[in-house]
Amino acid sequence: MTLLGSLTATRAAHAQGPGHRLDVFVVAHADDWQLFMGDVLVDALRHGRPVVAIITSAGDAARGSEFWHTREAGALASMQAAQGLAGGPLSAPLCTSWRLPARPLRSPRRGTEPGVRTVRVCRGDGTSTAFLRLPDGRPDGSGFAVHGYRSLQKLAQTSLGPLAALDGTAAYTSVTDLAETVAALVRGHERPGMAVHVHSHDPEVLTNPLDHADHRVTGRIALEAARDLHASATLYAGYSNVRRADNLLPEAAAWKMYCFVQYDRAMMTRHGNWSAYAENAWGHAQYLFRTYARPAGSTGLLRHSWP
Repeated sequence: MTLLGSLTATRAAHAQGPGHRLDVFVVAHADDWQLFMGDVLVDALRHGRPVVAIITSAGDAARGSEFWHTREAGALASMQAAQGLAGGPLSAPLCTSWRLPARPLRSPRRGTEPGVRTVRVCRGDGTSTAFLRLPDGRPDGSGFAVHGYRSLQKLAQTSLGPLAALDGTAAYTSVTDLAETVAALVRGHERPGMAVHVHSHDPEVLTNPLDHADHRVTGRIALEAARDLHASATLYAGYSNVRRADNLLPEAAAWKMYCFVQYDRAMMTRHGNWSAYAENAWGHAQYLFRTYARPAGSTGLLRHSWP
């Protein structure tokens, strides 16, 4: 199957019944799935489908390791909240280090060793969250001085060399390199006969203007991984939702709010002034009432449809 993101493929995956589809959310930052597609993630869990969230950037904003570690704790708190909304248990996730080959989908060149990358993966009941911990690239993709101005956008433009994880566990040479790692993580969660559907940021300026550079490149990574996985995909609008109308049912908006509040609570538990909501209260209020998306390969932005 080519990566067309057709509605037909999506309906076919639904027709297989609960547990026969794996929903994969590939996002840039620890609070992105909650703000832009949190209702969709909760809906997947409520229908009995397992969920994987893969977060590419540490989202550190050059504020140090304590900040991005706390963001990860917030992401896990959000996932537990989503499990609770789906009626699942609220036990703490089990976090382990997954060792992945450096080129998991391709054979290394003759005479070379493939190498190993380490990714932190935290698993709960029907959920999993993986953290690639790449440096925050700023909204415009210019990067921060503390990271040598390296960013996902510059990696996509093949400038400034490899992009390393902040904890030194991996380094990536291209968007394709990252897509291969994402695909390997997904394959580690697949079961025989299971369809895969990828959810990510819309990388196109025409359908998703004004978005964060990390979001756009992560969307490209997700599309390439979906192609490798023969998966369908849905692409979501980000910051541009402030210019759109509210389109969620009250229950769906409440799901997004609850997941995001748990993220923000985890942040403020560590430091009272680390509230993502307080830093952009007006914008975040808009995001929580709006989810706009399109199937990959289509044109135009579609409202997310509810059963």
